[in-house]
Amino acid sequence: MGIAKVSQTPSKPKLLVGHTNRLFATSADTSVPADLIYVSDILDGESWDLAGNSIRIGTDGDPIVAMMPWQDFNLLVFKERSIWMVTADPIQEVSDWTIKLVNNRVGCVAEKTVQQAGADVLFLSRNGLQSVQTIQAGTQTDISLPISSPINDYMGRINQTYIGLSCAAYWRNRS
Repeated sequence: MGIAKVSQTPSKPKLLVGHTNRLFATSADTSVPADLIYVSDILDGESWDLAGNSIRIGTDGDPIVAMMPWQDFNLLVFKERSIWMVTADPIQEVSDWTIKLVNNRVGCVAEKTVQQAGADVLFLSRNGLQSVQTIQAGTQTDISLPISSPINDYMGRINQTYIGLSCAAYWRNRS
């Protein structure tokens, strides 16, 4: 006996990433909460259950800027003012996934600046170039200094009006 599924598609999908044999997407539709992630069915990027396979990241409405598959089943979710980690275990239902706050005072300003460098993830924040591992190594009450501190005078030259258009590349151990 087969089970009939009505497949839907996220409205105006953006920030599409593949992780744990699923697709993850946010929406550019203004009627959809900016902190919502849609998750496709496992091994089927054309099958989406918008009500059952979606998760909200945080409750502040802070928009999602970028997503990056990371170690094990972890998906890093970068918002404008915070960073979250979703444990997307393929054995569990989407509603049972663990969503953990990594930091609530540092966020990402530009989607195309998130780059994996070995086991670490680098990104551009309002304070400069940051490292997820450095942030995790800090305490809950202290934010690590940006790794770009030695070149703050150059980082200060970035036009804040266009900072969201910034992009980065990682090649041969250089970012």
